[in-house]
Amino acid sequence: MKKKISFFMVVLLLALSSIFISHPLAANNSSTDVNIEYEKDGRVKGFKNAENMSDKALNEVLEKIGLTEESIETLSKREKVDIVKRGGKAIDLQVKSAKTYYVSLDGSRTEYTEQNEEIIKEKKLADLKKYNEMTGDSKSILELSGPEPLMINESQDMVTASTTATGALPPIKTEPNGDLEIWQQVLYLGPWDGHMNYKYISNASWYDAPFNTKTDAFATAFDTFAVAKADSFQANWFQDQAVPDGNGGITYITEEKQLSADTDSFKLYGHGVKVKIGEGSYQNISMSREVLVGTSHIGDPAYILTKYHHTYGTITGLAINIGPAAISFEGAWGDDTILEFNYTYGDVNSWDL
Repeated sequence: MKKKISFFMVVLLLALSSIFISHPLAANNSSTDVNIEYEKDGRVKGFKNAENMSDKALNEVLEKIGLTEESIETLSKREKVDIVKRGGKAIDLQVKSAKTYYVSLDGSRTEYTEQNEEIIKEKKLADLKKYNEMTGDSKSILELSGPEPLMINESQDMVTASTTATGALPPIKTEPNGDLEIWQQVLYLGPWDGHMNYKYISNASWYDAPFNTKTDAFATAFDTFAVAKADSFQANWFQDQAVPDGNGGITYITEEKQLSADTDSFKLYGHGVKVKIGEGSYQNISMSREVLVGTSHIGDPAYILTKYHHTYGTITGLAINIGPAAISFEGAWGDDTILEFNYTYGDVNSWDL
């Protein structure tokens, strides 16, 4: 399960076993005739004709920009074209904190740790009984599996959490319990009207659908030195779903849609989306936005907060509240995963090209 990667990722293994789907990149097998040029600070120069480039060529440029194979796999064609058209350089991030909390029906939060395992199990059973009484539902304890403590593997730039169900799984799983990966990427796009121009990309990918396919929330916030650039927000959801091919086998169909920012949480210092989780064997939620940082902040620490709420059930609806470097979810029962990242503004020394 361990992968050597150069971006920071959270892997929520929400199943007893992990099933990862491979989406091989065309650029891995052979190079193209793309002529890649660099700025003095190491940025890959943009391609005006990016929309006419093959997927293999786009992937090759994205790799030169500094995106890893795993992160490129999560991007839609539109997102690839947008990044290649601008060019840029990937920035190294450091994990400051990575935690997951169980959020009870009453709004209280309990961190997933070995010490809290029995406490959380008791809370889940009590919440399950209360939820079923309030809604008339018959939700099973099997739907409330949750992550064990997050572990940071410094040598592999990776944060990992494994999970088990709170009860025994049936002999035949009629509905898969998915695995969730979350990662954050920062690209330096270059100078812009006396500022440094960065692009923040947040991704959450489900490998197999989770038991609960309700409305989840995904949000990112940043410090006040970074101010969002107008009209730069983009968000996308897509899924691959297995269907019978008519010949006794299966084939995959892809469904894709653009997402709108949650209007109540769309701020200068952050953004979020609400997404109805699908039933696909692979699905991805991505958000990106450009920010501007004054050159007076070169050398200052940058801060990014990314949160994902996986919903077990809602009574009053799900709300996202965002402030400078702050995110809170309200009204939903489930799990909150919280990631804090750092990098240094202006840390754009030339690569060893």
